[in-house]
Amino acid sequence: MRAKFLYTYFNPQHDDNNDHIVLDETKIPVVAKETAAAGVYVIPTLSTFATTVQQATDLDAFLKNPNLHYLPPWALEPFQPAMNRFKTGATPEHNLRMQAELTFQRKLVKALSDAGVPLLAGTDAPDVGPMAGFGIHDELAELVHDGLTPFQVLQTATVNPARYFRPPSEFGSVAVGKRADLVLLQGNPLADISQTRSIVGVMVRGKWRSKEELSASLEKIAGAYQRELQELELQLKNHTSEAERYLADHDPLRTLGIAAATDMLRSQGAAKFHQLVLETRLKNSRTKLFSEAGMNTLGYFLLGENNLPAAITVLRMNTEDFPSSANSFDSLAEALAKLGDLSQARAAYAKALAIDPKYANAEFAQKYLAEHAAR
Repeated sequence: MRAKFLYTYFNPQHDDNNDHIVLDETKIPVVAKETAAAGVYVIPTLSTFATTVQQATDLDAFLKNPNLHYLPPWALEPFQPAMNRFKTGATPEHNLRMQAELTFQRKLVKALSDAGVPLLAGTDAPDVGPMAGFGIHDELAELVHDGLTPFQVLQTATVNPARYFRPPSEFGSVAVGKRADLVLLQGNPLADISQTRSIVGVMVRGKWRSKEELSASLEKIAGAYQRELQELELQLKNHTSEAERYLADHDPLRTLGIAAATDMLRSQGAAKFHQLVLETRLKNSRTKLFSEAGMNTLGYFLLGENNLPAAITVLRMNTEDFPSSANSFDSLAEALAKLGDLSQARAAYAKALAIDPKYANAEFAQKYLAEHAAR
């Protein structure tokens, strides 16, 4: 939510271009007052932004976080150096800008709290770095770092959500008759917010789960991920509609679907994989994973992994299946250019322009052809 402030109050052009943001601290009191008057709840997600700053400036430190062990491999892959969107292409100037924005947002969140704006703890996990479960503790620590008291911070994860989502008579505090969803800690988080991590056990809907039981569940996660991937691949072969429904419910970032498709391409070979793609489209014309856009996404994922042969194989399939799509030829051209095959890259860009001289990337394609004219 805090990003929305930057794109509106602090961006004269009201777009999502960070370069247009003006970090004007004189506007913060007015923003805080107006937000409080509107009765709006705000989810700072500041630890999320701090995580992106760390990835841009010290990716090695980020990747040493032991909690990353609990992410599925397909969710961890985009954070690696070759594909990390915050590290790749980052300049010293860009990093300084991100650090300045983080400092500014910390001041904004403190002002919102001081003005009486109700805050909610949230992390956006795991899209840009925070890990579900662990990330909420990072967010609580971040809010204390920003100047809130531990009591105020605990409210962001207890009574404030209760007031926002449903009558606070049901949950959000400890009282007779309320839901028995409780966390027992070793130490007092009012004295030290890091004590929220010292979990002795939790009570979920009246059922006690000890620290030992929770730890045992964590250690089973890696195997569960592998089984999930195998079961999805089996479903994609035999029950494509069910597989697509599962992905719609469990794969909002599309990383699991891409992992399954990549694994099937590797294990089955290009010909059998392509046959599966075609059969899936016949059975389910609304497939997302194996649609033109889905295959394009898969190709770019492989391109980001620097697996150029596989990327070109997938993107070439797309040109064969969608020969009237300028975008499919443009994507293939990009992969061929990265491989260094200038002749075929030129041909693919020329084909894209022949299909649609005004397609989205036409200007770049024309420039590429001019700069790499055949000699």
